[in-house]
Amino acid sequence: FYAVPATAIDLPPRLICSDVTVDTEGPTAVTYVATVEDESPVGIQASTASGDLFPVGTTEVTVTTDPDALGSVSSCVVRVVVN
Repeated sequence: FYAVPATAIDLPPRLICSDVTVDTEGPTAVTYVATVEDESPVGIQASTASGDLFPVGTTEVTVTTDPDALGSVSSCVVRVVVN
């Protein structure tokens, strides 16, 4: 009988991004939500921070997790629309 050693399955952090639309007359500060789920605490980085000033139009914000304990990362895009 030969036993095969178990190996950890490296699932990347689960990153959840939500688009947001704001109706206003010009550039405005916009708060968006991006949350991460992982077995260990993982930070996130964004190309434009939540709460920053966004111009009229659509801005795509790339959100990326910091590497988890096994080095995996995830990313998603938040579309911020200012009308």
